[in-house]
Amino acid sequence: MTPWIVTPWLRALLVLIGLGLVADIVWRSRWTINLRHRHKAFILCWVIGLVAFLWFISKSPAQSVPIPIIAPKDQVNPQVPSGAIVATYRVAKNGALLPDKEVTPGLVLTSDPAVICQNGYATQHREANTSEYRQAHRIEFDEYKDDYRKRFGHPPQHSDGEDDHLISIEDGGDPTAPENRWFQPYLPAPGAHEKDEVENEIHRIVCSEPDKDKAQKMLIRFQQQLADDWTQVFPASGI
Repeated sequence: MTPWIVTPWLRALLVLIGLGLVADIVWRSRWTINLRHRHKAFILCWVIGLVAFLWFISKSPAQSVPIPIIAPKDQVNPQVPSGAIVATYRVAKNGALLPDKEVTPGLVLTSDPAVICQNGYATQHREANTSEYRQAHRIEFDEYKDDYRKRFGHPPQHSDGEDDHLISIEDGGDPTAPENRWFQPYLPAPGAHEKDEVENEIHRIVCSEPDKDKAQKMLIRFQQQLADDWTQVFPASGI
């Protein structure tokens, strides 16, 4: 930043004032030869001051004007609060609604058949994470309610669907992570009820396989299919 004392405008003003004072001294001076010469000296001082003033102004550097940076329109949306997440349902080939892959990609807690096939495994995880479970339920309900309203004309009610784990707890899915939770409607079919049947069948198949390595490979494949499109896990079944 330029110090105020050395700005061109101020220097010119100071010169003009200084010469004005000199002119005044000349005018009042008793040693000036005569009145006519005093008039000339007085006028000359003010002319020199005016010329100096104009010269300093002409040498003044152009002031830079900051150019505002405008963000692209696609980066600014005043209608959407910062940090808000809005999920959009995908539609399967058979018309079933699937979760938004970016919001609900699915999350695995374990891919070990020996763990998920223990009696009461899923129930224990639900009861052990009650507070986290309720928090995740609120989050996933809020994320999908706007798209649900657009599709069906009214906000979702608990009677319209259920808090679903994309990769079910009984099949090794994470019980509390929002990435594994979504609001799944009962309709259009196949919906939440039909998905429950698929999850139960996956659990039965994996846990009835005596070969541990084969059972684990099957479980991993089923988990990937649930995350991608659960309606294609058993396409021949008509579910």
